[in-house]
Amino acid sequence: MRNLESRKKIGFYLVIAVLLAGCTGIPSATDAPVQETVPTAETVEPTTPSLEQLTPEPVDILQGCPVPSDTTSLYISRENGYCFLYPLGVEVSLNPDYPQDLWLFGQTLQNGSQEAPRVSLVVYATGQAAGLDSAGYADKYLNSLGDPVESNREELTVDNIPAIVQHNLPSFFGEQSAFIVAGDYKYRISLMPEPEAVPGLADNLEALWTTVLSSIHFFAPEHDFALVTSNQVCPVETADTKVLIDEASGYCFAYPVDFSPVPGFLGRVEGGPVLDTLADFGEVRTSITLGTFGKAAGKTPREVIQPHLDLIDNATIMDMTLGGYPAVVYRNPQGPWAARVAYIVGIEDTVYTIVAQPLEPERWPAGVEGFDRLWNTVVNSLQFFTPFR
Repeated sequence: MRNLESRKKIGFYLVIAVLLAGCTGIPSATDAPVQETVPTAETVEPTTPSLEQLTPEPVDILQGCPVPSDTTSLYISRENGYCFLYPLGVEVSLNPDYPQDLWLFGQTLQNGSQEAPRVSLVVYATGQAAGLDSAGYADKYLNSLGDPVESNREELTVDNIPAIVQHNLPSFFGEQSAFIVAGDYKYRISLMPEPEAVPGLADNLEALWTTVLSSIHFFAPEHDFALVTSNQVCPVETADTKVLIDEASGYCFAYPVDFSPVPGFLGRVEGGPVLDTLADFGEVRTSITLGTFGKAAGKTPREVIQPHLDLIDNATIMDMTLGGYPAVVYRNPQGPWAARVAYIVGIEDTVYTIVAQPLEPERWPAGVEGFDRLWNTVVNSLQFFTPFR
């Protein structure tokens, strides 16, 4: 009897084990396929988010833009990262050479002069801030002008961002500029002329200025504002050389210590012995001058100089690389003495020029050593970086 009861118990437990195996998905001893159970109302099934659920909703960068009224229009620049309102009737224009500069033109004051003042506002998108805030941007801009400027400063808020307005900036009829660092990018908004300078345009100037500054909204620009700084590329001074840096033009170079920059002539270095004294030019000394010549518009250096071939000793034209960019170098025989000239298509498609003179070894043999040493020092150290705008 006890054995019979034991067998009954064992049989009962086997039935329970088989039932549990079916419920939990554990294979039974006979390896029979297990049917999936249908969840009851109390069963909570774990869910895996879909790809759509994991991807955040795209942010509408334009949601902060103002809404135009019956007296204003809306301008949006995804490329440069801003939108704003401006009064109806204002002309909007982009400079193809500088697509980060937006011009707005309003009323012209007909005063019978060829220099008739016109309501003008420019929104400059000037690239990465590189650690500057609005005040630091304004300070650096003022320093880049060279001579001290009697400019009054005003603090205000633009798009909830602290901004600086500088008045009395140098311009034909005066200029005021708002300096704004929004996120990691610099912007300058300039009004010309200043309202006080031309009372006949004051109302229109104030309306344009107020409308733009009170409505502008900044967001991340789509344009890739690449940044190469002077600290990254410029040479360092040595016992034999000094360094000239032009932040506004975006170049730097070393030059021999016995040569000196020319005051009031940025980019020019001269020195060595006085080679001659001419009635129309005074003392003649060896010099080299760097400058800019607009945009290349996709042209090669040879294509840039094509219109000037009548001024060039064509047999002397050489292709080379200067400062890491394509260039042509040639002898220009025009003027009171010959010069060695270079055209370089440099950073941001900017054309840079170098003029080294006088290139007259037979006429002034005393200048040969200094000319060669100056030229070689400059061109072998020349570097380009993002111009400060």
